[in-house]
Amino acid sequence: MTNFMSATIEEKVPADKMKEIERRHSFSFTYQNQKCTCGIEGGILVTDASEEARSDLGALVGGFEELEKRAGAMPEMEMLEFLYKFFKMKYRFLREVKKCVVFEVIDEKPLDLENMPLKDRCLYEVLEEQSERARKNGTDTFTITKEMLDEKIKTRNAAQKQ
Repeated sequence: MTNFMSATIEEKVPADKMKEIERRHSFSFTYQNQKCTCGIEGGILVTDASEEARSDLGALVGGFEELEKRAGAMPEMEMLEFLYKFFKMKYRFLREVKKCVVFEVIDEKPLDLENMPLKDRCLYEVLEEQSERARKNGTDTFTITKEMLDEKIKTRNAAQKQ
């Protein structure tokens, strides 16, 4: 005779496996020009961001949790996959749009370089030089450092003394 039994089965992830998974899944992000990290510890979202950022992020996550409840019968993994793909698409779209931004001159006035303070005039010249160098290199990205400006001022001061 066979003994038949009924049992309740609970899905469970061993604690050591859960900790290992949590350690592997974190990410870096920027909030108001501050580098931060975010991850999960003990099933709770944690971040090293500022108190203000944690408040804003908490509200954002709470909004997503509300969306989950409203999704009704949609399976959680399907919903998360959709949201992942949606936000990935939106991120890529906005990043591409930002690359296409052009600036239109509305009110053009010539600069009076002769009456401009030396430091401002030198900054304008360094900006012009770096912009031209970037264009020649086929890019629209360039950097101006304090050292570049200091060298330009030093050169101008030496030229004025001669």
